[in-house]
Amino acid sequence: MKLSIIVPVYRSQNIVPLLVTRVNAVANSLQMHDSFELILVNDASPDGSWEVIKEQAREFPFVKGISLTKNFGQHNAVMAGLAACSGEIIVIMDDDLQHPPRVDPRNGRIYRGRRRRLLYKIS
Repeated sequence: MKLSIIVPVYRSQNIVPLLVTRVNAVANSLQMHDSFELILVNDASPDGSWEVIKEQAREFPFVKGISLTKNFGQHNAVMAGLAACSGEIIVIMDDDLQHPPRVDPRNGRIYRGRRRRLLYKIS
């Protein structure tokens, strides 16, 4: 079962490499090496976030980058990620690592749609 993690990115050039490293560590601990993708959506961030996303995508094959032409806001960045993802389970998370990456369906609800499942974490 493939997992898609969507992260809208804004002013996060310094945190993106750490985010990628932590997501990768969680995926490896769950033995999901080839069954997940991390979609980083640059919401026209004025810093170097897009360059960092491109570097991470070159280094890690599970990273996909999308760059929006202007700042459309977090919700539209998420929608762009949803349109590009291929996972059966989709997780949406913020880029600031305030909530550390972990995938544990027991802590959320799985909504089943016609094509995909969406994990929505309830804190």
